[in-house]
Amino acid sequence: MTIIAQHYLGNALHDDILQQQIALARSEGCCLEVELSEDDCRKSRITVESAGKQIGIIKDRSWSIKEGDLFKTEKGRLLLIHVQIPDVMILRFTQDTTDYPQQLVLLGYTLGNHHWPMSIVDQTIYVQLVVDRSVIETTLQHLHIPGLVISYGMRSLDHPLPSSPHSHP
Repeated sequence: MTIIAQHYLGNALHDDILQQQIALARSEGCCLEVELSEDDCRKSRITVESAGKQIGIIKDRSWSIKEGDLFKTEKGRLLLIHVQIPDVMILRFTQDTTDYPQQLVLLGYTLGNHHWPMSIVDQTIYVQLVVDRSVIETTLQHLHIPGLVISYGMRSLDHPLPSSPHSHP
């Protein structure tokens, strides 16, 4: 039987009262915790398993679930959400790129044409690893952009990578 959670209580990361409710529910064995992918967080209907139990999360499509969001199930249990933070490719430049406008336009075109979710924060480009890292690395190395340095790391949830369904007119 699927446990349904659709009553949103708020975000426990920013609410001391919710944190106390979670602590109490944990001590009483009444707190379920699930880990969702970023893709799942955008969906309005989510099915996930936790501790051998099937859980259905129902929410409005107009907002995305975030780390620390808290729901109440139909049976009154709490459901705490954790969000998986995937590794990202980090692109930086070690030298001035103003003399390479064509390569930079091609970089933007390549990332967009492949529909690789990315964001730019300050002077750094973060690319979500939706395919094997060697595929992206090889593709970018063929652009021959002087000073382009590729590394990997974790991205902060404060800078979500946009995604949109793949379509062409």
